[in-house]
Amino acid sequence: MLVSTVLAVFFACLALVFLVGLFVTLLRGDIGDAAFAGFDVVAAGAFAAFMWRQSRLKVVIDDTDLHVVNYLSTFRVASDSIERFDSSHGYWGIGMKLKDGRTVGLNAIQKWNISAWLNRLTRADEIAEELNERLAR
Repeated sequence: MLVSTVLAVFFACLALVFLVGLFVTLLRGDIGDAAFAGFDVVAAGAFAAFMWRQSRLKVVIDDTDLHVVNYLSTFRVASDSIERFDSSHGYWGIGMKLKDGRTVGLNAIQKWNISAWLNRLTRADEIAEELNERLAR
């Protein structure tokens, strides 16, 4: 999480430097270079936003519910509405199967695709098992 936060700050600063370069280029009247500078601002800014969001991914469990922060959504799920957790959801996180039939991914706990292809156990498998044990209590 710390690495993602540091990278987010770095790329945000880089985007600001590129933004200054864009303004200088526009003041000089060079539209061709301004287009490239604008692309640099957008690319660095988008990556900074992605890394900032990556640093905020989490799953918090308490006695009554599960609080999930994914890339594009944040939600709470009552513990009694969860059927089970499944680590075969792949790189997008472990899957949370709800009693109404829906499956929701938990992006904070990811499993490398190569591990899934090779049938190797990972930390995501251990966490899914721990969550299922906690659910059974």
